[in-house]
Amino acid sequence: MASSGLASKDMREKEKGEGPVDLAHLERFTFGDRALEQEVLGLFAHQSQAWIERLK
Repeated sequence: MASSGLASKDMREKEKGEGPVDLAHLERFTFGDRALEQEVLGLFAHQSQAWIERLK
């Protein structure tokens, strides 16, 4: 999987704690594996959309 949608490491540190996903934590959680990061983010996006639809 491509990693073009992920922020650079510098951006990750700046964004830590901002937004719905802590990218610095995600990087540590996935041991820096960009493909795994993409998979986890994809699961998050899918589940988020499913929950939004249920809440409507």
